[in-house]
Amino acid sequence: MKVKICGITSAEDIKIVNACKPDFAGFVMFFPKSKRNISPETAKSLIETLDKNVLSVAVTVSPTLEQVKTACDCGFDYIQIHGEVEEDVLSNPYLKVIRAFNVSDLEKFEEYRMNQNIVGYVFDAHEPGSGKTFDWTMLENLPRDDKLFM
Repeated sequence: MKVKICGITSAEDIKIVNACKPDFAGFVMFFPKSKRNISPETAKSLIETLDKNVLSVAVTVSPTLEQVKTACDCGFDYIQIHGEVEEDVLSNPYLKVIRAFNVSDLEKFEEYRMNQNIVGYVFDAHEPGSGKTFDWTMLENLPRDDKLFM
């Protein structure tokens, strides 16, 4: 299992991440409904100060291929996708894809597990991004492979 600190929005957040050294740092992009949503310009400047041993993740909801390219141009290592996802986004040449699941849509796990373009998974509560926990035993029977499991 890997650790990701998510919702990075400021230089102060970067200082904390750099001190804690998680595996990943998540930045919400292209989702104005979130109070943690940041612009591409802000993302790029924050990533430039992120410890090079911490991988950066653009956290998105149903991104377009153009948004994936923009995230790549910002310097992200990965794109985390919640919501619906088009095949051209999954097979994009720009960023490695982490597929996010809410515990309410785990029935789709096997479909995405077989997709070679997905390098890892994130599991979230019924209310994504809420910080609420869920019963982790729900994940015990999911098959494991060499993909990231967060």
